[in-house]
Amino acid sequence: MSTITIPKEFGWCVLAVGAACFTHLYGSFKVGAARKKYNIQYPQMYAEKSDAHAKEFNCAQRAHQNTLEWLSVCQVLTLVNGIVFPITAACLMGTWTVGRIMYINGYGSGNPDKRMAGALVSHFGDLPLVITTFVAAHKMLA
Repeated sequence: MSTITIPKEFGWCVLAVGAACFTHLYGSFKVGAARKKYNIQYPQMYAEKSDAHAKEFNCAQRAHQNTLEWLSVCQVLTLVNGIVFPITAACLMGTWTVGRIMYINGYGSGNPDKRMAGALVSHFGDLPLVITTFVAAHKMLA
């Protein structure tokens, strides 16, 4: 039976995972503001194409939904990788979080092309988290 030792620096991973939750809240607030501004009523998830501001609202909603698709994945990967590489994992999660804020702001502007800078920054966080998982697994199994 193996014993897992949590390094002291793992606290940075916990902090990074918690901070990323604010990205979700930020996206929620942006969608709520767009919902109010463009009069898109609940429970309608996306605006119909016939709505005057469908593109603007749908961009804000899509930015939030896409962030939610990756949030839990990145949080789990941060905690798993943090057992072996706590500082690296926390920094990668921080990079993802900053990129997601940029992504939400860019995409939420109503111009889908403005999401690209934030997407690039967030991928500098999420893709290394995926790769590092295999390195951490190898180190644990060796």
